[in-house]
This record gives sequence, structure tokens and C-alpha cells, in this order.
Amino acid sequence: MLKVINSIGIPVSNMEKAVTFYGETLGLKRKYDYSPDYVEFDCGGVGIGLEPGGEKGNKENKAYIMFLVDDIDETYQKLKEKGVFFTGEPTDTQWGGKIATFKDPDENILQLLKWSR
Repeated sequence: MLKVINSIGIPVSNMEKAVTFYGETLGLKRKYDYSPDYVEFDCGGVGIGLEPGGEKGNKENKAYIMFLVDDIDETYQKLKEKGVFFTGEPTDTQWGGKIATFKDPDENILQLLKWSR
């Protein structure tokens, strides 16, 4: 039976840029480093694994990763100051959350989530 998500793999076009973005910009801790073939970061017990072979470009209507945060406005502001491109400001949703969508260097879709309930 399925238990938990161990890791999520993300193919990237430029490992160096992706590793810098997920490690330095987002502040995730490096878990495994098998450069240049695979680098994995820990995000609350779930691995985000970067591997070569991805393409840069529009990923609309594709899978995305949502990061749970304690303070979405503060996190949004800090990441903007680091040069992260957001598609808009944090927005309340009809289902009780507040989200802000941004992209990594390959334009993979990422979101911040703050539950308001």
C-alpha cells in the first residue's frame, strides 16, 4: 500500500541554476548530491530531486508543487527580494487557503500555501 511521498523528481535544463534556486533561493537543505546526475533537497521529509533532461518553457496546466508556509506574506516578500518571479500577489481562495504562484528557472510551477482555517 502507498504510505507517503518519498520524493518528487523534477527534470531540469540547467542543474547549476536549479540547485542554486532550490538550495540558496528557497533555502531547502541538500539531502543527496550525486552531481551532475541527481541532487535532492529535503522539504519537510519529502525529497525534491533535480535531474538533467528537462526543458525550459511554459508549464501551464502541468503538475506543480505547493509549499506549506506559516506566513505567506512574509515568505512572498522575502522570495521576491531574492528575485523570485511571482505571477501575482498572495490571493485568498474559495477553499480556505491563500496561495501565491511562482516559477523556478525552468518555469516549473510552484506555489506557497497558507491555510486560513
